[in-house]
Amino acid sequence: MSRVTFSAAAARAAKDTNLAGVDDDEDLDEEPGEEIESAPPLKVGEEREINSSGLRKKLLKSGCGWETPVSGDEVTGIGTARGIITCEVHYMGRLLDGRQFDSSRDTGETFTFKLGQGHVVSGLNQGILTMKKGEISLFTLPSALAYGDAGTNGIPPGSDIQFEVELISWLSVIDVCKDGGIVKKILSRGDGGQPSDLDEVTVKYQVKLLNGSVVDETSYGGFEFHINQGDELCHLCAALPKVLKTMEKGEKAVVTVQPHCLMILNMGSDVKGWFICMAHYRLLLIIRRFDGTRVTGARGRVTVVDILYNLLADVGYRGIATVVNVFLIVQYDAFGEHGRDAGNGFPMIPPHTVLNIDLELVSFKPVVDITGDMKVVKKVLKAGEGLRRPKDGESVSVRYIAKLEDGTVFEKFGFDGEGPLQFVIDEEQVITGLDQAAARMEKGEISLVTVKPEYGYGNNEVKRHLAAVPASATLIYEVEMIDFVKEKESWELNSREKIETAGKLKETGNSLFKSGKYQRAAKKYDKAIEYISDDESFEYDEQKMSKVLRVSCWLNSTACSLKLKDFQGATKLCSKVLDIESHNVKALFRRAQAYLETADLDLAELDVKKALEIDPHNR
Repeated sequence: MSRVTFSAAAARAAKDTNLAGVDDDEDLDEEPGEEIESAPPLKVGEEREINSSGLRKKLLKSGCGWETPVSGDEVTGIGTARGIITCEVHYMGRLLDGRQFDSSRDTGETFTFKLGQGHVVSGLNQGILTMKKGEISLFTLPSALAYGDAGTNGIPPGSDIQFEVELISWLSVIDVCKDGGIVKKILSRGDGGQPSDLDEVTVKYQVKLLNGSVVDETSYGGFEFHINQGDELCHLCAALPKVLKTMEKGEKAVVTVQPHCLMILNMGSDVKGWFICMAHYRLLLIIRRFDGTRVTGARGRVTVVDILYNLLADVGYRGIATVVNVFLIVQYDAFGEHGRDAGNGFPMIPPHTVLNIDLELVSFKPVVDITGDMKVVKKVLKAGEGLRRPKDGESVSVRYIAKLEDGTVFEKFGFDGEGPLQFVIDEEQVITGLDQAAARMEKGEISLVTVKPEYGYGNNEVKRHLAAVPASATLIYEVEMIDFVKEKESWELNSREKIETAGKLKETGNSLFKSGKYQRAAKKYDKAIEYISDDESFEYDEQKMSKVLRVSCWLNSTACSLKLKDFQGATKLCSKVLDIESHNVKALFRRAQAYLETADLDLAELDVKKALEIDPHNR
């Protein structure tokens, strides 16, 4: 048999006939192979048109699972998208009158090909994208999705044809660095999301030469490290952390690493970040201005000194501020031209060696930068339930063990028969770091929270229940969020309860303002306004009370904005008051203050004049 159906040359010939451009994704109403979302899944024996090009599919045998070859991958060429999918199938091709023109079953060998690479006709590409592993389906291809007016051996011009296809398996291949330097073949997919830069991962790997010799591997339990500290793995492959960020929890893959591979790093304009330029990396340095124009470039063993020298020579000391992007194209050596000596029970690695790495992402623990400055960091040890987290003003119940960095336990709650600790979020009842971390936890979650002194006890030495906390100490809490009391939402309250709740929040805000806690006070005023912002359902007297309370909260929040130097915010709040009370003197004076600070002198003068017209004695 001549396998005309799966001939790359025949597929290209069909494409060259320019049959309505059906091979271009942009010309399709749906993505290739996409089924109509509103349609139920096909049942065995059922047939349906699966896209607007006339391709029909009849399910002969159901597959297993839910994944199809397109799930999570784009079907385009290496270097231009996420990956390539290689499929293994059995097939039989025939004309509509039943005459067979090709079959893999006649040879007893499966056929393996790459989707979207012109190896098969367009209609077959689109059909296979809808299949599950083990599925057998019959596809009817209109001539435009097959061999068109050209025809081919055994297939007359303009013929509609059919393929009976069994999808045995598929393999996703991802070019990690878009240059062929690191290629990942997925053996089995994971199901737990992908790690990010801060996360702590546990990986297992075995490194082999092309002849199968094992030159490195992890111990039975695997190797644990933080993604952003991946240079611990430089002895293996400096770009391996980049590979891990493409993997899901539980995923297994084979990673092929060339002797040299490139990765582009956007270093920004933060000089601290430039210290990643380690002496053993080969680098190409590119510096660009705001407008994208190139400042300079340098090759070789680039250091921070080289970067600064190039900057100063080109734009001068003051001009450094105009540079926004420093791009480093890093040439990582797997083991490069030097190889690696034998050691630790493993043989030597010759120079210029291609490596195959059997890699498994066993698990990862999400790490969250709570404060945005890495001074309160939460590592999730056990995920919680649901998606809801406690809000400001809600009461939480936690148990924890608190330690110093040397392991000294200085406090614990909820153990040895003692009840859990209860506190209200954003009420300063515990240290700021613990408070903010608890606000980012779900019910049932267990996390390790590291708190730097700025969010702990600062420069003070503090006596706690079990030990003293020294000045400037970093604190480590293992915290479990047992429960939290959900605050009633506005829609759950009647009008009287809304007004009462808003009044209490306003009084709390007033107390915070008097204590100089302007940020927290403003949050209380904003929350109070939320309860009474929609008063259409209120009675007449209640609407009057609501309006007075709303104006008072806006004015108090304006005072907070002025203290916090948020002058635009203050202007907006005063304008809200003046929209409903155009003669409110306090709002006019406070808006004038804000205008003065933003140098809007004419507007400030207008507000002051109007206020004095209303109340000439208010000077």
